[in-house]
Amino acid sequence: MVTVEDGLPAGAGELGTFYPEERIFVGFLEDIHFYPEVLLGNVYRFLGVDASFRSQGVGERVHARSAGRMTSDAAVDLAGLYREELSRLSEHFGGYASFWFYCAEQLVASPPKRGTYRTRCGNR
Repeated sequence: MVTVEDGLPAGAGELGTFYPEERIFVGFLEDIHFYPEVLLGNVYRFLGVDASFRSQGVGERVHARSAGRMTSDAAVDLAGLYREELSRLSEHFGGYASFWFYCAEQLVASPPKRGTYRTRCGNR
């Protein structure tokens, strides 16, 4: 889990131009799946809301859909396109970002056969 104290990577765009670092929350989509209560508590703390507060509907799936698919060519192109940025994110945040970088490296080094590619790394 990334906290505000972890700071922002150098390539975080222009957010720091408009907002001080302590006003920017960095969270990961994966935490919604793996640690929803922890993520929600961190968002509440960041916003200054009582972290023990739980609104109605917490734990319910909203706008859920099945895992997406893309062509293998698109996956390889995106991996190559974002490789440098993923490397920087991996160095700064570790964890999920390191896994994203690993997946991009694997796709570029050993592209899958043409066809569809599951969006989760390793599930070709």
